[in-house]
Amino acid sequence: MLNGFNFLICGSGPITNSHLKVLKHFDKVRLKKIFSKHTFKAKELALKFKLTLLENLNKENIDDCNICLITNSSESHFNLIKILSNQIKIFIVEKPMVEDSNQLRELSNLIKNKHLKIFEVSQFLFSNQISLNF
Repeated sequence: MLNGFNFLICGSGPITNSHLKVLKHFDKVRLKKIFSKHTFKAKELALKFKLTLLENLNKENIDDCNICLITNSSESHFNLIKILSNQIKIFIVEKPMVEDSNQLRELSNLIKNKHLKIFEVSQFLFSNQISLNF
């Protein structure tokens, strides 16, 4: 059993750096690993925050992580959740989590069937709310 929050980070852009600067100050949070298709940027963040740089997301590579911060390009968010949800049950995702209503329905099923906890980070938290009725 993992103790505390052992983070896998997926993404390497400027917003990733901002999240990592904040997360490193919390007790029980350990920034563990980073994965990104932008290897150069990921290497910089790995050095700066003492992260292990991953070349892939194989089960063996992420066994010691129990939470994932997703800050990569938005078209990849849902697929990452889908892939990682076999092992990781807590996700913090830069908006948007999904790109369309089909992904939203599938995400809803994943949350229910795999008992996931997913939190969206919205930089405009206090803007007017947008609601969608199915």
